[in-house]
Amino acid sequence: MFKKGKALKIFCLLLLIIIVAAVVWFLRNANQPAVGTIKTAPAIETPATEYERVEGEAFSFRRGSAYKVKPTQDSKIYTEQFVFSQINADTASSKNLSVSIRPLINTKLDDEAGYKLRKQNSKTYSHSTKSVQAQNVDVFIKTSEGNEATAYWVHGGKLLSVSLTSVYVNVEELQTELVDTLNSVEWQ
Repeated sequence: MFKKGKALKIFCLLLLIIIVAAVVWFLRNANQPAVGTIKTAPAIETPATEYERVEGEAFSFRRGSAYKVKPTQDSKIYTEQFVFSQINADTASSKNLSVSIRPLINTKLDDEAGYKLRKQNSKTYSHSTKSVQAQNVDVFIKTSEGNEATAYWVHGGKLLSVSLTSVYVNVEELQTELVDTLNSVEWQ
């Protein structure tokens, strides 16, 4: 029927026609506007945080109701100490809130061990001062080896320490919650 050379030429010609037709079809359809409906996932509603008031002898403060009380040992150092833990199964995250008050040693914040440790380790902790209820509060933020936001507030010869720690919760969220907790403090 056909010679080998003629059959090869016909095959190559057919292949070329198919390739040209495919390119023309692609270019014509690629320049057309998209048709259809774009569907987006429904917005995830974050439930409003519920709060509970924690009443102490020297002060009270507000905390999220999702926090559960962690048992603490009686301390001879702290006048009052509250420790809470929150675990979020949805995000596999947890965080701890610790609030304590005690007499200020030597009336100088620089003599407090936790404050001094954070102040001397400026590579690990960033330091800033926030104004809360017209008083200066020292805030330290740690972003390595777990996140931490800790505040030291001197008031009436006492030292209030508020600390939030977490491995998985970002430091901005901890810092926002720290400031919210400080703003909720009511001195007795």
